[in-house]
Amino acid sequence: MFHAGKLLSIRKNSGNLPKSEEIQCEPPRPGLGAGQPAGDAQLHWRDQEHKKFADQFDAHMKVLVRFTEEADQYVPYLIRKAAHIEDYLQS
Repeated sequence: MFHAGKLLSIRKNSGNLPKSEEIQCEPPRPGLGAGQPAGDAQLHWRDQEHKKFADQFDAHMKVLVRFTEEADQYVPYLIRKAAHIEDYLQS
């Protein structure tokens, strides 16, 4: 069960968390850890993974762009519809 005291504690301690711009991500260093590919094989693997990521990222961005374009067109319709509903309820 979640208590209000826990929520207050979470809110109080959330100020201690680093901001997203303060977090730095470093790529893994070659040669650290067992079973890592070496040399050209590692670069080839990274190139494949980077291409896969870039392709997925582009696909997701296309979806988001389409969503925002559709939302920009649909929101005025919803606002007009809400105004009609408010007028109906007030009459």
